[in-house]
Amino acid sequence: MMRAMLLMGILDMLAIGAPAGNGRDQVRTYRSPDGAVVARILSVSKAGRHPRDEDRVELRSQSGRVLAQRSYASWDGEHGYGVIQAAWTPNSRFFIWRLESSGGHSPWHSPVELWYRRRNRIYSLDRLLHDAIISSPFTVKRPDRVTLRVKGRTVIEGTPRTIRLERLLHKRTRNVR
Repeated sequence: MMRAMLLMGILDMLAIGAPAGNGRDQVRTYRSPDGAVVARILSVSKAGRHPRDEDRVELRSQSGRVLAQRSYASWDGEHGYGVIQAAWTPNSRFFIWRLESSGGHSPWHSPVELWYRRRNRIYSLDRLLHDAIISSPFTVKRPDRVTLRVKGRTVIEGTPRTIRLERLLHKRTRNVR
């Protein structure tokens, strides 16, 4: 009985000292299927500013060297973005992530960005497709297929679209920066 009360007291003290937040205060880590690259999503939100996180995406080699990174922080905590979905393609060539506005702006729109390992560069999928991506989860299949919804004619439903990322980047990146 005494041990149980002592354990409860310790757990209460730990809970009081725990940081407040929405459960996304920790670093989220995604290792590529081949194990060579680690993607990390870190919260860069200003404490107490807004309930939604703003994040930074980092891609690192096994040795820890930063290969690429992008911050979605804003000066006021309400005009940046937080990562709400992320995944590697099965062939380990792409890391793709979906964003949500930290201030709740344009809730129908979820920008999607990706890192292309071969070129060590981050691209906006919205820009590559010349269309806005609707707020719904994407799916990833072999080898580098991504299915998502683009605005098309209607924001409410969107139009499903499946893309081979390698082909898209081969065609479009000559003019996209």
